[in-house]
Amino acid sequence: MCIPIFANFFSEPKEYFAHIPIFWKFQDHFLKEMLIDFLRTWNNPHHIAWGESHCPEMVDHALTHSKNLFILSNRLFHDNDNLIDQLNDGEKACYVLSLYLHDIGMSKMLFTPNINNLPEINRYLSHYAHPGDDPQYKSSSFFSSITVSDLSGITPGWIREHHALLSKYLIINNTQIITFGADVHEDIREIVGNICLNHSGKVRLSESSVKRKYYTIPPVDNQNSGKSVITVNSKKYEINILFLSALLRFVDGCDQTNKRLIALLNTDQFIQRNKSERDFLLTEMIQEMKPDDAKTLQMLSDWFDRTDSSPGDSDFFSAVEQLKKKYSKFSRSLDVFSHICHYRRNMDYKKSVKDIYFNEGKIILACADEYYPPDISRVMADILKELQDVKHILKQPPHETRDIGIPTSVDEPYNEESFNVIHGDCSQYEIPVYEPFQQLGAQYYEDRKFIAQKLHEAYIAAERANGNKIVNNPQMHLWNRIDHRYRKANIRHGNDILDYLSIIHATIPPFFDSSDEIFEFTSEELEMLAKIEHERWMKEKVEEGWIYGEERDEKKLIHPCILDWDDLTDAVKEKDRNVIRNLPIVLHSMKLSIKRL
Repeated sequence: MCIPIFANFFSEPKEYFAHIPIFWKFQDHFLKEMLIDFLRTWNNPHHIAWGESHCPEMVDHALTHSKNLFILSNRLFHDNDNLIDQLNDGEKACYVLSLYLHDIGMSKMLFTPNINNLPEINRYLSHYAHPGDDPQYKSSSFFSSITVSDLSGITPGWIREHHALLSKYLIINNTQIITFGADVHEDIREIVGNICLNHSGKVRLSESSVKRKYYTIPPVDNQNSGKSVITVNSKKYEINILFLSALLRFVDGCDQTNKRLIALLNTDQFIQRNKSERDFLLTEMIQEMKPDDAKTLQMLSDWFDRTDSSPGDSDFFSAVEQLKKKYSKFSRSLDVFSHICHYRRNMDYKKSVKDIYFNEGKIILACADEYYPPDISRVMADILKELQDVKHILKQPPHETRDIGIPTSVDEPYNEESFNVIHGDCSQYEIPVYEPFQQLGAQYYEDRKFIAQKLHEAYIAAERANGNKIVNNPQMHLWNRIDHRYRKANIRHGNDILDYLSIIHATIPPFFDSSDEIFEFTSEELEMLAKIEHERWMKEKVEEGWIYGEERDEKKLIHPCILDWDDLTDAVKEKDRNVIRNLPIVLHSMKLSIKRL
C-alpha cells in the first residue's frame, strides 16, 4: 500500500507533514516549524546548492541522494516502531538536517574557494591533517594532501576525498544560505556538522574501529560519550551524536540504488565518454612512466572495468597515491583518472537495484528483472558492514535491552538472511513509499486500509499511555510489523467505520473544511459504540479460534477479554471507548470529518 505524503513541498499546507513518520511524535512546535521550512527550501531542485557539483561524474550526491535518504529513513522509522521513540525532537531535527547536508561539500555553488579565503580554509583543514606520533601515518601523503598550496590543488578527486570535512566547514561558516532559523543557537551547527563529518568511513565511531585516515579525530564514543547538547528556543536537548552518525551511515549505505545515477537513460553515453577520456589519460601517462608503473596503471584501469572484483576502493586509491608521489606532474591527471574509474565502478554495480524497503524486520532489495548476482552480493555486503556499527552502538547502555530492530532485534545476527531479494513488481508488499512529490488524489480518502492504519496508530498511542510495551503486546508494532491476522482484523475494522456512523445518523462528507471542529460523541453514543466495537472484536477472535482464558497466550489462542461487555473490567472497556473516542481525531488528521445527517 502506498501512503501519499504531500503533493508539493512548496504549496501544500504543513498538515501534510503529519503523514511522515519523522513528524508523527514531534512535540516541539518551534523545531517542527523550523524543520518543515528547511525541507520546503532544500527539496527545491532549483536551490542554489544543487546548481552545480564539483564532481559531476560521480554517482549523484546532490538532491536525489538526499531525498533517497529521507525516504529510506522514514521507511525505516515506519517499520521500526521503537526507533522513533529512541529519538527526542532535537535529535530528529539534527538527523534530518544531516540527511540533506552531509554531502553538501561537493556543491560548487556553496564551496567556492578563492585566493582570499584559501588561508582560512587551510587553517580549518590543517586541524585534521596532523599525523601525530603514529608511525603508521607519518609517511603517508594523505595528510599533506588535505591542505592545498594554491587553487589548482582543489580538484574533483580532492573534493570527493575530503567532502565530509568540507560539508562541516560549510555548515558552520556558510550561515547566509544554510540557515536553520533565527532562534537556533550556533551549537546546532557544530553538532550537525559533526554528524555530517562522521558519515565518512574515515572517522571512527568507536574505540574498537580500525584506524582510518582522519585518525586524529577521537572516536565518536570518546567525545563526551558520543553525546552533546543543543539549545533551541531556550530548550535544551541532549543529542546522541554517536547513534545519529551510525544511523546516517546505515541509510547512506542502503542507498545503493539506480536512482542515484545521474540519468539512467544516458548511462551508456556516460560510460563511453568516460572510457574515451580515461584512455586518453592512460596513453598520455604511460608513455612517460617506468614499465612497472605503467603496468600498475593499466591494471588499475582494467580492474575498475570489473564489477565482481574483490579488492576495496582503498586499495585503488592507495595505489593512485603512490603513483602521484612518483609522478607529481601527473597529479591532476591521476585525480581525474581515479575520479572516472570510481564513477564507472559505482554506476555498474548499482544498476541492478531499483529500490530498497524495510518490512517486518527484513531489508528488501527490489531488483530489475535482469540483474547480476555479484552486484547484489556487493550491495548486501556494503549494507551489512554499516549494520555492524549500528548493532554495536545499540548494544551499548542504555540500549542493550531494547528491541529497536534495524532491521531485526539487536540480539539477532545480521547476515544474508536479513535480506529479501525480489525481482520486478514488488506490489505484494504493503510498504509505505514516502515520496516527497507523490500526488495526493481523491482516491486516497476512499482507501479504507489507510483508515485502518490510522486507527491502529491510535491504538498504539493508547497502549503506550497505559505503560504497555511491545515485548508484552506484539499488536503494538506499527502496521508493517503486526501479524497478518491483526492486520486483516484492522482492515475489517476500517470497513465498519461507516456502519458505526450510520447507527448514530452521521456520515463522512466528501469535502473537508479545516475550520470544522472535531466531532464529539455524546456519552450515550460513546458507550453504545464501544460495546458494539467490543462485540465486533470478540466475534472476529472467536471465528479465528480464540477462547477465553485468564492468561493471554498467543500460541494457544487464549485471551482474557473474550467476555460479554458487562463482565469486562472498566480498564478493558476504556480501551474500546478510546477506539471510538479517537475516531473523530484520527479522521480529522486524515482530512476527513464526521457530520450528523
